[in-house]
Amino acid sequence: MLGIIEDIINVSTIQTGQLEVHPVKTNVNRLLQRVCERYGTRAGIKEIQLECRPLISDQDALVMTDEIKLCHVINHLVDNALKFTDKGSVDVTSCIVENRIRFCVSDTGIGIDTSDSDLIFRHFHQSETGLSKKRGGLGIGLSVSRSFIEAMGGAIWFEKGDDAGTRFYVEIPWQPASENEEVKTTLNIKGKENLKVLVAEDEESNFFLMQEILSGLDLEILHAWNGKQAVDMVSQNSGISLVLMDIKMPIMGGLEATEQIKKKYPDLPVIAVTAHALSGDKERALEAGCDEYMTKPVSVSALTGAVSRHLGIVS
Repeated sequence: MLGIIEDIINVSTIQTGQLEVHPVKTNVNRLLQRVCERYGTRAGIKEIQLECRPLISDQDALVMTDEIKLCHVINHLVDNALKFTDKGSVDVTSCIVENRIRFCVSDTGIGIDTSDSDLIFRHFHQSETGLSKKRGGLGIGLSVSRSFIEAMGGAIWFEKGDDAGTRFYVEIPWQPASENEEVKTTLNIKGKENLKVLVAEDEESNFFLMQEILSGLDLEILHAWNGKQAVDMVSQNSGISLVLMDIKMPIMGGLEATEQIKKKYPDLPVIAVTAHALSGDKERALEAGCDEYMTKPVSVSALTGAVSRHLGIVS
């Protein structure tokens, strides 16, 4: 449900012309592998073979692109492929076609009628097939994905598989990054080792995005699915150095979790990272004990800057 709310917020951002693209140096091979690693367990439970086959050389894989938006899109396509596939495989590949990078997510699932090609990329449209209704529909994620990719100068489309299933394609401009630039924001941690950051986030895609953003730092990233689990993990793991806290979560919300954490560990930094930016939200978060308040979508520089500041990381 909260994922739908976040997509609605994304739609609002798109419709009001506030969508911005923030290119950073990105290793698209690594991004693809992280997506597949993230969904490996889920694929295994369904006994589906999930394959990741980046067909781009390591040198050519370093490009300038909006990593957060690209990760969001690939993540969404793999999520949908697994949702609508009961047996067989999901295959994720990448290659260079002329001056563009092409990603393909193919599956052996129930497939999508090509006559729905225009409809499924519209805001709030869902396929009307029985199976689609049963599994929650395609939602508005594809519409958001198309807006993200088009804003990046790319394209997204789909076609039927050879025998069954669907193939989704995403293309973005191939803009090689210079060799002497650092990948993303890599910082040195002077005098600090084995720092652990707990990300309390119930939406798997949002956790994955923050994990990807922080992958340029020498940190161990832990995951709590709700506020109660976050409180328990902090109590059981004295090595946690910082908490990134979503506000709207099931079982226990982020504000209550922050209050409980701060009562026992008043010096542990807690940064609120939420898609909800309503009037008074920031004040309530700070009153609950959060040391900082950030709204999604958060930029690479903003998140890494906040984390490094609270952990005493120096560049």
